[in-house]
Amino acid sequence: MAFVCVFVFVPFCAGADEPDGEKIFQSRCGSCHSLENGRNKVGPHLSEIIGRRAASINGATYSGALKDSGIVWDAGTLDTFLSAPQDMVPGSRMRLKISSPTQRTAIISYLSNQ
Repeated sequence: MAFVCVFVFVPFCAGADEPDGEKIFQSRCGSCHSLENGRNKVGPHLSEIIGRRAASINGATYSGALKDSGIVWDAGTLDTFLSAPQDMVPGSRMRLKISSPTQRTAIISYLSNQ
């Protein structure tokens, strides 16, 4: 009787199953938003967004709806807004929806550290 041993090498990386918030931000958000304080693009910069009142960045262009929303950004409000901006703030200029809860969580986690 012959035995055959097969070794399968599976690389282990801590957090390999966790999405990379920075990469997702760059690919989904970075063309319109900067993380550099004071550097707005098509949309406002998102540095230090947690705890900031919506539509409060000088020099950024906001819809009247967002200006009047009274939103203060935290993980919950960002999650709701990113999932369906037009549902949360009808008339907002933000059009991109991020339907994946995993991607939204990764982006919000990344933004929380900026």
